[in-house]
Amino acid sequence: MHRFFHAVVVGGGPAGLSAAIVLRREGLEVALIEKHSDPLDKACGEGIMPSGLALLAELGVTERIGKLGYPIKGISYTAGNTQAVADFLEGPGLGLRRPVLIKALCEVASDLGVTFYREDWLPAFPFTGEVRLRTADIRTNLLIAADGLHSRIRRLAGLQLAGRTHHRWGIRQHFRTDHVSDYVQVILGENCEAYITPVARNEAGQAILWNSKKISPAGGDDSYDSLRDYLPESLLRGDTTSSIRAVGPLEQRTSDVITDGCVLIGDAAGYVDAITGEGISLAVEQAFALRCLVPVLHQAKEPVPRAALARYSADYRRITFNYKISTRALLFLSERFWLARWIVLLLSRRTRLFQALLSFNMGRLRLRDLLSAFFQ
Repeated sequence: MHRFFHAVVVGGGPAGLSAAIVLRREGLEVALIEKHSDPLDKACGEGIMPSGLALLAELGVTERIGKLGYPIKGISYTAGNTQAVADFLEGPGLGLRRPVLIKALCEVASDLGVTFYREDWLPAFPFTGEVRLRTADIRTNLLIAADGLHSRIRRLAGLQLAGRTHHRWGIRQHFRTDHVSDYVQVILGENCEAYITPVARNEAGQAILWNSKKISPAGGDDSYDSLRDYLPESLLRGDTTSSIRAVGPLEQRTSDVITDGCVLIGDAAGYVDAITGEGISLAVEQAFALRCLVPVLHQAKEPVPRAALARYSADYRRITFNYKISTRALLFLSERFWLARWIVLLLSRRTRLFQALLSFNMGRLRLRDLLSAFFQ
């Protein structure tokens, strides 16, 4: 006998867990497949923007987090001797270690009755609806691929596009510090940037992103220290509170986020770059977008055809529209330090414009309103 689930999620990160919670709250039977039983500590900026924090609160996750993490008032950019600082207009965000967030999401999902299978599994395409696990045989009408930046399901489904425009990698480590900022600090260098995100009262995560075509860090344990040489001395140093984690290449291109019986979500759905820090917020918003498929899933008798998933594809494009514009603009600046310094100088004198840019990046401001703010 096959056990039936309306949807099966593959991947137990923020995207997959959020998707499972959203659909379970809509009355659907949901299973989640994740081979790791403990939350993985991956390379992640760990800054949750106000828009994402509001959605996590709607999921009931912030109640589980309590006083963990550290409130983020806004963003600061530093280029050379110039600094621009702006508060979020939407209220504070949150810096939070990734394992803490995943643990809270797992607790909510478990309480709602999401079924967990702790093993590895890959589907065959075209997807027939059968999920043959070591511990169970399952049937489902929708497979949700949330298996991360280098998604195997994306490739198997034929949705991966070859080639990339940007050749960027990221690396991060956590440090103990007595000087935690209320802002995510972005420090610009030539062909690389550092991001310092407070995650606790005396701890911050420091990530460095770089262009692998122009910078070649040392290998192994020396890679992180060698990247510091491209950035100012103001970077965090001293006692570390985590091991080094690296990820790349960051850019992942897709032809679409749907195919027969399957949708992609989060980083698995494609990725431009981590330069805007929107990853977690976008993943949770995409999870909420899956609600448009609930009527279809309640009625489906077989794997949902691609045409019936088109609404999610359209919503995905809408959700990521502002993010992609902002990210590509910042990537353009990241390769032209002289221009980046001029932009930071401009933003240091026009705080309201900086705030408008932050709101636009979060999808809370339309492009025409941003252009209006620029010319005010």
